[in-house]
Amino acid sequence: MNETFFFREQNQLKAFSDEILPEIRETKKEKKRLRIWSAGCSTGEEPYTIAMLILEYGRLQGWDIDILGSDINQRVLTAARRGVYRKNSFRTAEQYFRQKYFIEEDGSFVISEDVKRLVSFSCLNLLDPFKVKFMGQMDVIFCRNVLIYFDHAARKKVADNFFDNLVEGGYLLLGHAESLMNISTSFALKHLKSDMVYQKPVRQGVFSKCETR
Repeated sequence: MNETFFFREQNQLKAFSDEILPEIRETKKEKKRLRIWSAGCSTGEEPYTIAMLILEYGRLQGWDIDILGSDINQRVLTAARRGVYRKNSFRTAEQYFRQKYFIEEDGSFVISEDVKRLVSFSCLNLLDPFKVKFMGQMDVIFCRNVLIYFDHAARKKVADNFFDNLVEGGYLLLGHAESLMNISTSFALKHLKSDMVYQKPVRQGVFSKCETR
């Protein structure tokens, strides 16, 4: 269940970088706050990948950026906080990223502080509605290759919780083997150039993403 690596499912990441981030930059240019949740983050490759993509995007200087990684497993969270990885974690990552954002030490690769400072980690059970609500409002939620381990009732519960956690117009990105078919009709399926993602609809009369904190 803890199988993960940097830059997994690259079409989806391209959609995030090329289309979702520019949209958020435009719709939140007054607030200048970006909150992203990596749910089921395992050893941290996914939230650190998101942080690297944001740094590469380079148009959010001066923004308050929070990338939150959560998992139910304390062991993998300890590894995520350390930010030390072996070559196997880079199986689909371009060498450029490894050279720019990591320091090689004794055959391992240590994530740079520029990336690390954008990411925090917490232990969280996705089926605990109180702790999930405490996460607050998110612009984007990544929950990739996690729901496949849940039964139908649990998937529905998690999807409902994610819907409540997203700002209007916010995005939910699932793994390519997952969908919300027969689970939730609350989200809209949005076709981007590189991939399909789920979006929380904006209510009529609401002209930009609104946050209720």
